Amino acid sequence: MEEGGYLMPHCGPASWRSQVLQGMLWVATLTGVPATVYVLAINSRGITRPATVLAILLAAVVVLVTFSRRWPFTLRAAILIGIAYTGGVLTVLYYGFVLGSGLLMLLVVVLCGLFFGRTWLWAALLVTGGTLVSIAWLHVTGVMATQRLDLLDLSQGPNVVRVTLAYLVLAGTIAVSVSFIVRHIERSLQESSEALARYEAERLGRTEAEAAHKESEQIYRHLVENINDVIYAMDEQGVFTYLSPAVKAHSGYTPAELIGRVFSDFIYEQDRLRLLHQFETILGGHLEPCEFRIVIKSGDIRWVRSASRPLYQDERVVGLQGVYIDITDKKELEEQLRQAYKMEAMGTLASGIAHEFNNLLSAILGFTDLTQRTMPLDSPARANLQHVLQAGERAKDLVQQILAFSRQTDPRREPLSLSQVIQDMVILLRASLPTTIDLRLDLSKETGTILANATQLHQILMNLCSNAEYAMRDTGGILEIGVDTVEADATPAGSHPTLEPGPWVRLTVRDTGAGIAADIVDRIFDPFFTTKGSGEGTGLGLAIVHGIVTSHSGAITVASQAGEGTTYTLYFPQLLDRAVVARAKPVEALSPSTSKGRILFVDDEEMLARLGQQMLEHLGYEVVTHTRSLEALAAFQAAPDAFDLVIADQTMPVMTGELLVQELRRLRPDIPIILCTGFSYRMTPEKVQALGIDALVMKPAMMQELGVVMQRVFAQRAGQLPPRENAKTPGAASPKPVC
Repeated sequence: MEEGGYLMPHCGPASWRSQVLQGMLWVATLTGVPATVYVLAINSRGITRPATVLAILLAAVVVLVTFSRRWPFTLRAAILIGIAYTGGVLTVLYYGFVLGSGLLMLLVVVLCGLFFGRTWLWAALLVTGGTLVSIAWLHVTGVMATQRLDLLDLSQGPNVVRVTLAYLVLAGTIAVSVSFIVRHIERSLQESSEALARYEAERLGRTEAEAAHKESEQIYRHLVENINDVIYAMDEQGVFTYLSPAVKAHSGYTPAELIGRVFSDFIYEQDRLRLLHQFETILGGHLEPCEFRIVIKSGDIRWVRSASRPLYQDERVVGLQGVYIDITDKKELEEQLRQAYKMEAMGTLASGIAHEFNNLLSAILGFTDLTQRTMPLDSPARANLQHVLQAGERAKDLVQQILAFSRQTDPRREPLSLSQVIQDMVILLRASLPTTIDLRLDLSKETGTILANATQLHQILMNLCSNAEYAMRDTGGILEIGVDTVEADATPAGSHPTLEPGPWVRLTVRDTGAGIAADIVDRIFDPFFTTKGSGEGTGLGLAIVHGIVTSHSGAITVASQAGEGTTYTLYFPQLLDRAVVARAKPVEALSPSTSKGRILFVDDEEMLARLGQQMLEHLGYEVVTHTRSLEALAAFQAAPDAFDLVIADQTMPVMTGELLVQELRRLRPDIPIILCTGFSYRMTPEKVQALGIDALVMKPAMMQELGVVMQRVFAQRAGQLPPRENAKTPGAASPKPVC
């Protein structure tokens, strides 16, 4: 209800007014029904009197309202007040003025105050007072008369005034009391309602907060339990107190198996001290991610990267929490990339060394060959020189291996069946292995072809089998060689980072020897690295294998553990729809020279220039030598037609052999030219052909080899030999170069 006293409906069944109304209805029912029965009993003959009928109707209405709780509060309260007012009027009329005014009229005032507030209370007081005055006036005027049960004679005016004033005083006092009680009740109920509303709001707020917290906790728990990375917590002693379920996929351990154990028990031994120091550093507040190795349940070693921070309680460090991820695949890719960079750097160094060594070998082999030719066949010195030549040839092969490692050579490649190449080597392989080693082959016939050099494939297989024989020399074992076809997927980490998606021919060489220790397995492809004793190995075998495989656009991996053998896996790109071609090559012999010619020989090494002059003169040619390319160009420019052929070195100061060839071609387009080089990675067949070079000779070249090349160039120029592979050379240059 408002402060001004206006009607404020309280129709809710829980309101205090509804409760009071229901209680009064029950009282009226319990008292009114027996009273009605009593009236009917003592007035059985006058049951049809209007007053009796009205009393029966009022009692029926009270009963009806009592049991009709679904009716609106205002309607039920108005009906009860109306019944009380009607009963009061009837009581005054039939039983006396004082009794009616003292009971039911006062009840009307009280009910209006209780149910509808102070405004209706004072209105009821005026209405009931006016009703009594009206009835009294009717008595005074004689219009009507009540039974003579009153204590006063209402026919006298003063008595009417006294009764009316007494009623108003009594009713007013009761009205003030009821108004005070109602106001106090309303204030108390309002305060209680406000307190209840605050409590309900707080309860709802707490409920919503708890629901939000529970939902947030569920989301967080779902995130923690389903994330692929491992979330962990440990105390200040390094004991695990929590681990997310992802740890099982990473390590094989369940969280229950690790909680309560010290983290350092699972760190790889070589990283343990560093990690313990890092743990103390993090507890001190220094936050820095770290990478280390762990030992998982299966015994394997995995690389992980961890990031953590301290846990505080009352400004005191009580532990740390963090997350770690598995970076083993990333580490392997980084190692392969580092190995590739290292091999490339070593290749550059090796190519430079090989070039200088080729010049030395050219002089050693050339002068030895010339000297040997001047000695009698039965001379001991001639035999000694033959040993020098043999050693020189071995050194020449070593240089070729270095160049193969550095990928500076460009051997001829052709479509080959890898299974067939291995099958051709079986007899040689079995002869090189002791009987304690069982050689087993698993060669698929459906592997197709690869573009490769057969000699280099032999070299790969011999080096790998030699290492396997050394590993099983004392104990014996099994050597397995397999060839099959695999499909590389699109993810680099799936097999090897250099393998593009598509078909690959896979060569597998597996032994059951002693294996390779984990701390050196990353170094086995390094040049000159070996675990063999002095005089048992050069340390170039696997480096050469690596160089050959990568030069074929392939890849090589190794899997080994100490005591469990070693497996090398090599991948070569498969050729589709390419036939296997014969590998037989014609052997050309030096025929006696029947013609003379004048040769311009250019090499910046004076020793090699002198060697070239002697070799060519021994073959019957007239030779003009120069050690400076500019001087040679000037001599040629002075008399271009005086020379029948030019032999020039590629690597020379000021003007390289390539530039010299271009100048010579400008002066005389038809001059035959032979270019000599220690390695040909810059001189591709396409470039040689574009420059019009007739032949490319690899150093060190023996007199026999050089003489054959010269005869072939002259014959091809004379039209006695067709150009090789029927290739055409642009411009006026010579035909396809002879290599």
